[in-house]
Amino acid sequence: EQRSAHRREKRTIEREATTRCFACREFGHAAKDCPKEKEQQQRSNELNGGVVCCYRCGSTEHSLAKCRKPSPKTGSELPFAHCFICQKRGHLASKCAENKGRGIYPDGGCCKLCNSVDHLAKNCPLNEAQRSGGSTAASTASIGLSDMHNMRTGADEDDFHAFSRKR
Repeated sequence: EQRSAHRREKRTIEREATTRCFACREFGHAAKDCPKEKEQQQRSNELNGGVVCCYRCGSTEHSLAKCRKPSPKTGSELPFAHCFICQKRGHLASKCAENKGRGIYPDGGCCKLCNSVDHLAKNCPLNEAQRSGGSTAASTASIGLSDMHNMRTGADEDDFHAFSRKR
């Protein structure tokens, strides 16, 4: 029984060593356990009085997902957002200039349809255009699957292949 507990503990340590944090992008822990994120959250709570607010309008009544205010035509799209990479207000980490073009892909990679780092393949505008244009899912899937042979895989590979199986 002690042996199995020891092996289980060893596997956990090995797994954690290869886990990449999506908050600070370092290895060794997950975003939910990120010490930098906890420190950032504590600073943010001190600034906001411990209240979560909408990144677009600053309201404490709702989050960004439920905000009805349209995006501003000039200035920052998210004036109340706080970037954990550069510690500045007005944008999220995926749009940060110091993020080295990684966008939403922490290990590098890009959308398999248009090579953008700003969205997943399942949310690609090309994908939406083909769907609304009456094209089949099979033709969309063939674009992504051809890239797989070039060994360009990314964070949303599973999501994309799940989409291609729904024919």
